[in-house]
Amino acid sequence: MNPYDKIVYNYIKTPRIGSDGSGTIEAVGEGVSSDLVGKRVAFLGDAWGQYRVADLFAVIVLDDSQDLQKAACACVNPLTASGQLYLAKKHGATAVVLTAATSSLGKQFIRLCNAEEVEVISLVRRDDAVNQLKEETGARHVLNQTSATFLQDFAALVKTLNPTYMIDYIAGDLAG
Repeated sequence: MNPYDKIVYNYIKTPRIGSDGSGTIEAVGEGVSSDLVGKRVAFLGDAWGQYRVADLFAVIVLDDSQDLQKAACACVNPLTASGQLYLAKKHGATAVVLTAATSSLGKQFIRLCNAEEVEVISLVRRDDAVNQLKEETGARHVLNQTSATFLQDFAALVKTLNPTYMIDYIAGDLAG
């Protein structure tokens, strides 16, 4: 369970957990335009359920082209990625090591780092993910942790880029 959801459920006592979600408006309450019925939205909190009642100002109305699965990450992940980049830069990092780089959060973080000229050593666990990540995000340094030459390749990149910050989404053996 996501630590955020655990806190919300145990301490705030919400009826449902789920940090962010998306869906289609099926009905509106009094004083809300019926033009919103059928519109796609993203929202924060109380997301794990078939239906959700939300205040109009608590949703992000999306255009019809938006994929609802991707929109479900429209609230927490961008803020998390921005916060991570802020902290890395605050600590003087010009290069970062990132595990689980193919996750939605990882991809958003890589794109932000590219825009801010912070180098990222992106770590993945499949060969096909190397090219996928490069194509989807413009990642420049992607290494497969299962490669026979991973440690040598990683050591060479660390020597070249001198990363001083690591973001570990998976807490596996690599981080120690």
